[in-house]
Amino acid sequence: MSVRLSDVQTGSSCTVLKIRGSLRVRQHLAKLGVLPGIKVTVEKEAGFRGGLLLDIQGKKIGIGRTVAAKVLVEL
Repeated sequence: MSVRLSDVQTGSSCTVLKIRGSLRVRQHLAKLGVLPGIKVTVEKEAGFRGGLLLDIQGKKIGIGRTVAAKVLVEL
């Protein structure tokens, strides 16, 4: 079952299935290492439904919730 990355609970790991959005969004996420097949762990969530801190292969990155909603993942 696929869900949006923005809906994954803190501390959970998932695998990226697909990235929706414009070419610019997909290129930005690719530069950060968010690619289909990559395992991602949601480390922290900013208060008031803010951005997410992710762990991707030992690297910490932050993305906004709007962008995270464009990433489909499998738990």
